Amino acid sequence: MPNFYMPTKKRRVGFIPRSDVLDLINKLSFENNLSISKIINILVEEALYKRGIFNIKNGKILNYENKIKFDNENLIKIKNDDKDISNEIYNSENQSDNVPSHKFIDKEIYEKFLMFLQFQEEMKKRN
Repeated sequence: MPNFYMPTKKRRVGFIPRSDVLDLINKLSFENNLSISKIINILVEEALYKRGIFNIKNGKILNYENKIKFDNENLIKIKNDDKDISNEIYNSENQSDNVPSHKFIDKEIYEKFLMFLQFQEEMKKRN
């Protein structure tokens, strides 16, 4: 029997996050009735938007040549009532211990994410 398959331009990306991040992704997936893959896609697009290299509204990649380098400016710290969750992104060439630890997520991005979650809830109600 011949093998038939549909070619795709998309590539499968292997992603193994830290266990606490995976738990959060699973929780978002369950609460929003979206696949884990879709949640990761949303988070990646938001991160690229935050870096100024992706336009969420039209899905177009912006000029990113000067914005690709990871450095200490890309540290974020999310303040939560229960605990502080730190996610440090290091440049592989510059891993140091004297990294600033009090960066906060941009309020605009957070508000857009909350609006997206509300949109998802409305879509669930209509279906």
